[in-house]
Amino acid sequence: MIPLSETIQAEEINHFSIPSHTAKLLIVLDEAALLEGGSSLQPFFSTDIRLHFIVQTKQTKKHILYSYPELSSYSLDCLVTVSSERLLSILRIQFIGTRLVVAGSAPFVKTVRNHAETAGFSDEEMQLKIIGSQKDTVFCVKCYSRHDRNEKDFFVCPSCRTELDVSSHYSKRHDAYLGYIRV
Repeated sequence: MIPLSETIQAEEINHFSIPSHTAKLLIVLDEAALLEGGSSLQPFFSTDIRLHFIVQTKQTKKHILYSYPELSSYSLDCLVTVSSERLLSILRIQFIGTRLVVAGSAPFVKTVRNHAETAGFSDEEMQLKIIGSQKDTVFCVKCYSRHDRNEKDFFVCPSCRTELDVSSHYSKRHDAYLGYIRV
């Protein structure tokens, strides 16, 4: 289970690791991740692994290749939106052993992760990196509501006013950290 709370700065994209026995990397970026961290993708270019890039952008493929000529040797798809059927169809046709690398804003990464899970990717086959900030969400086990987390050790649910201890347990189903009733 991969929580989406991991936040990195754009210059830290190069902290992706390439698992051994990887035949192909499918790298999915939003435009901000490409613009801010394009040079940090250099470690991928020096491998013998097949690379396929998908970029969410409103720019044309020609413009992206002009701005990033190092991508011209690789398969590149430019999608206007990551919620498109095109992304899902690309994910569904990947062969076993393909690893998925996703970098971008929190909503972007969440959408791609959901599509990847639908297409059959496991948590072990995905590396997700959020660029920028994201608020953690807390799920109240008493009233079943979700709220943005504050920075305190405990949390008072705005819906039911119950004091909660926020667990380090991330619920993929609720897309939130679980808040247990404080004793």
